[in-house]
Amino acid sequence: MDDELGTEVEISIACRNLADTDVLSKSDPVVVVFEFCPALEDWREIWRSETIQNNLNPNFSRKLVLQYHFEEQKKLKFAVYDVDDPNEPLRHQDEITFNISAKNLDKKDIIGLSDPFLAFYRLHENGSVTVAHRTEVIKNTLNPSWSTMILPVRLLCNGDLNRYVLHFSLKFLHSLLRLFS
Repeated sequence: MDDELGTEVEISIACRNLADTDVLSKSDPVVVVFEFCPALEDWREIWRSETIQNNLNPNFSRKLVLQYHFEEQKKLKFAVYDVDDPNEPLRHQDEITFNISAKNLDKKDIIGLSDPFLAFYRLHENGSVTVAHRTEVIKNTLNPSWSTMILPVRLLCNGDLNRYVLHFSLKFLHSLLRLFS
């Protein structure tokens, strides 16, 4: 091999004890490798493994082959995704799970108990806010427990995991209690 080209390096990738993010089966992991491109000041995808179905300890068969130059620093980032729909972009694969309940809420109804529900709001780049998700109304209770919610991260923050959640609201049919974070 020509010294000007550097040395070819082959990297094998395996993962152990991955988090199980699927409800009815095990996760379907794929590894994506990104290289930092100084000219663009951004990361670009350079390699992707095969997806291994229902496995929390995958050994990927595809090898990552790179040209290595001893005198150059190469910044790589390895990301593991759970692929639920191979037709969706990877940034749309991430989900967040909520299990929410409340105790001893204020009584807001004149007759009977309150009818609470939750509303989650998404902050857009232009500063506007829209409802991203609204739960079911739970009738006549001051101690509600909502069904488990599994929401795509893109719904809440467009896949930007560094974006703050402005607030969510605990609503009753005709009154509103806002909780800010």
